[in-house]
Amino acid sequence: MKTVMLFGGAGFIGKNIAKTLLNLNFKVVIFDRSDPELEHERLVYVNGSLGDLDTLRDALKEHSVLEFVYLVNNIPVNAGGVNIDDLLEINKKSIEIIYQYVNRLVFFSSGGRVYGQGSLAHSEEDALIPICAYGTSKVILEEFILDLSAKNNKKTLILRPSNPYGPYQNIYGNQGLISIIIGNIISGKKIEIWGSGDEVRDYIYIDDLCLMFLNLFLAEELPHHIYNIGSGRGCSTNQIVDICVALNDSFKPNIVHKEATNLVRKNILNIGRYTSIFSEPEFIPIDRGIKEYYHFLLRMKI
Repeated sequence: MKTVMLFGGAGFIGKNIAKTLLNLNFKVVIFDRSDPELEHERLVYVNGSLGDLDTLRDALKEHSVLEFVYLVNNIPVNAGGVNIDDLLEINKKSIEIIYQYVNRLVFFSSGGRVYGQGSLAHSEEDALIPICAYGTSKVILEEFILDLSAKNNKKTLILRPSNPYGPYQNIYGNQGLISIIIGNIISGKKIEIWGSGDEVRDYIYIDDLCLMFLNLFLAEELPHHIYNIGSGRGCSTNQIVDICVALNDSFKPNIVHKEATNLVRKNILNIGRYTSIFSEPEFIPIDRGIKEYYHFLLRMKI
């Protein structure tokens, strides 16, 4: 039985990937400071944070981990003016330890934060021009991982997801437009839209992301190290708000527009590299995906 460790696996993407791997009879070790609150005979939870290097090393040895999925992030997505050097150093030390034990590291980067401005769908070969500390950190770690894997003759896979949404995303957090809007509507809070609302992003339902991840993860050989993970389609902020408001006739949102500078006007991912190997997924349409997500929240009574 192959063991996969999910670093930061108690989060939104991690939980969904864990369930996907468990369904395929993998043993899954979740390394996180938060309990994933998932129950399965092949699931192991190790309590630890990014800086717990000894705990990480012990877990890698104890569970004979050969496949590692790096989901953790210690640099806030919306952080401004952050000195990222110290935070990056912690990541680099962790990655160096990981490569001492595993055969392959799968690193979740960012498709929405590394490319910068652009009118066309971004391909993996586009110049990386991050405009925030979070995006900069992802670019630096991508380069570090590629260099270290080559030096150690280890495999690596870098995934650049767009904007995933769906079950297990925190509707009361500060990340994920769709989740934030639904959370604010349910709790009666105002909906703050930064900019005009015409900004376009690529959204992908979490089940579709997991399918694309799984195909890449299970492939014996891949022609590239880096792949975009998205729907390849764009949707504006205003359209997202309209879809969310239409979920329930009783929703009477208070929408407030705020001025914003340095916003990326359009960010859509070109997934041609992926579809040149695998067939294009039958993506869940954005309106149906949001509706399914909302009904999941109702069932969970969140």
